[in-house]
Amino acid sequence: MTTSDKWIVQLTIDQGVAHGIIHWVFSPGSRNAPLALSADLHPAIETFVIHDERSAGFFALGLAEKTGKPVALCCTSGSALANYLPAVTEAYYRSIPLWIISADRPSAWTDQGDGQTLRQQHLFQGFVHRFVHLEDCSVMEDYLWPYQRETALMMHALVHEGPVHLNLGLSEPLYQTTEKIQHFHRSISIHRNHEPNPKTIEELAALMRGKKILVVCGQMAEHAGLLEALEQFATLPNVAVLTENISNLPSEFFNACIDRSLNALPESTIEHYQPEVLLSLGGPIVSKRIKAWLRKVNLLAHVRIGLAFTEMDTYQQLTHSMVCEPAAFFRKLYEAGIEKTSFDYRSKWKQIDYLTKDKFNQFKVSSAHLTDFHGYQSFFSWVPEGTVIHLANSSVIRYAQLFDPIKGCTYFANRGTSGIDGSMSTALGYASQDDRLNVLIIGDISFLYDSNALQLKALAPRLKILLINNHGGGIFRIIDGAKDAAQGPKYLEAAHPHNGSFFRIQGYLYLCIMMQYVEIFYLYQGWLYLILLSLLEVVLGIDNIIFISIVTNKLKLEHLKTKARNLGLSLALLIRFILLGLLSFIVHILNPIYEPWFGDFNYKDLVLLLGGLFLIYKSTKELRQGMTKQSKQNQNTHLSFEKIIFQIVLVDFVFSFDSVISAIGMTNGMESELNANPIALVYLSVLI
Repeated sequence: MTTSDKWIVQLTIDQGVAHGIIHWVFSPGSRNAPLALSADLHPAIETFVIHDERSAGFFALGLAEKTGKPVALCCTSGSALANYLPAVTEAYYRSIPLWIISADRPSAWTDQGDGQTLRQQHLFQGFVHRFVHLEDCSVMEDYLWPYQRETALMMHALVHEGPVHLNLGLSEPLYQTTEKIQHFHRSISIHRNHEPNPKTIEELAALMRGKKILVVCGQMAEHAGLLEALEQFATLPNVAVLTENISNLPSEFFNACIDRSLNALPESTIEHYQPEVLLSLGGPIVSKRIKAWLRKVNLLAHVRIGLAFTEMDTYQQLTHSMVCEPAAFFRKLYEAGIEKTSFDYRSKWKQIDYLTKDKFNQFKVSSAHLTDFHGYQSFFSWVPEGTVIHLANSSVIRYAQLFDPIKGCTYFANRGTSGIDGSMSTALGYASQDDRLNVLIIGDISFLYDSNALQLKALAPRLKILLINNHGGGIFRIIDGAKDAAQGPKYLEAAHPHNGSFFRIQGYLYLCIMMQYVEIFYLYQGWLYLILLSLLEVVLGIDNIIFISIVTNKLKLEHLKTKARNLGLSLALLIRFILLGLLSFIVHILNPIYEPWFGDFNYKDLVLLLGGLFLIYKSTKELRQGMTKQSKQNQNTHLSFEKIIFQIVLVDFVFSFDSVISAIGMTNGMESELNANPIALVYLSVLI
């Protein structure tokens, strides 16, 4: 096998392959050419080439999320490495295994005015779990053992803790190759027991027994074993579990929308919902409200469970940290028995969850204007089961917490540092190795930050992007203080005129829904209602005319028949206008006149109810008369002019009432419902 003639490059490749690192993301350069050439020629390695280092870093992060294995990220010397920092910090705070490999000039040339040379060593100090520098040298014997040892320990930290950084000082020439004759890999395994200590479990069980226990779950990858253990634990009456969609713990046993539940807590009995013991696990929580609320609650104990960030004290009351697998912890704690209580804490929280879910489903937003909420509501109503949903930060991640997790869907977001950069690149990295439908929901500012990622479309063709474009950071329009700042649009919202049309440049099918299109839709909807209403008035008008013709035939004299017809048709039009005026007044009186168990009852409801009853009565009577044979004597009876006019007036009122009630019922929900009725009456006046 052909490879670089530099043995520290061969060592790097061997260590990566030996520890299962098969995905390597390269950003082009000269100094890292020996690594790129060797990786490309290795049959076990798959490479990706991404020019923009910042985008490449987040792409590698998404790739590692999907595969669950470390990903190598390699760049040339100089400022290229600094562009990895945003992705490295995100990986650090989420324990994602990124192996950052930076090519460098020999250490002697640092700070000596040589091109593309800066202090690369320890550049990511504080955000990587291990740093190793290898210096290019021809004398292998003196350095092989320490270099193998240090890189082997680095590999262990990478697999079990998170990002690490390897810096290689490479001297020229850079492009020579040789046939590989020696393998340099070495492994060192450090074994730790991640099972909880039985004695500690018993001590915690004694502390929690009979207490109200609240479990708060932050961001996590899917974990079937943890879900099963937590569902079992949540069956205890003194346990309530709060999750977010990025917790990836979908269960009816849990409250999945934290802010939605907190908003509904009754102030008069809020102490019933306050926990005595808090158990927290996973990464950061999106909800600011739960953090502020729990910091004010006087807790008996706060126990953090997990292998990473064991000293994280988010709620300022940490008393215990269990460095173990959360699934094992909850199984052991359940077996220890902690439910001795008469208070059903679990049901209290679930009742709030069901109540808010019902109210949320009844929540309506005006259809006259296109809003962010319309976009999210439509998406979460129609997204197929099994979709991978990627959420950008700022307002997107917060809107998403209002909606219950979709069955079978997996949620991802860069919540380690919660930055708005890199969301699109991360989603592309994940989707590049996933055959399911992947959808990214992203705001316009996040989109503009990461627009270079659009060049990577060919690597993830199944990724779909939903862009919520407010032409600036819309979240600042609802934040107290920011929304009133005179400089808000320029410095906070960063207002801009751009849309997503340059999707097309990168080969994307670009579809746009804008406010103008919504207005056109409602304009066409209004015309559709007008056409349907006109057809209805034609039918009712013809019905009215036929009745008048039939009843006036019972007059003996022809001139009286003509006079009665003209008078009847005129009265029909007049009565319709009178009723319309009265109904317009009644319909607009929306104050409740009665409040039965099913909700408010107003004058509009009364009119529509009476109209409905009348229509039922009228239909039944007409059917009965149509099926009953009239005697010949009744057919030949002549009525007086006054009686005929009285019947015409009565029936005109009936048909007019029918016409106007039908018009109101058909246009119910349109803002211009009463404006449609006069237009329909113009049609009617022409017909009669």
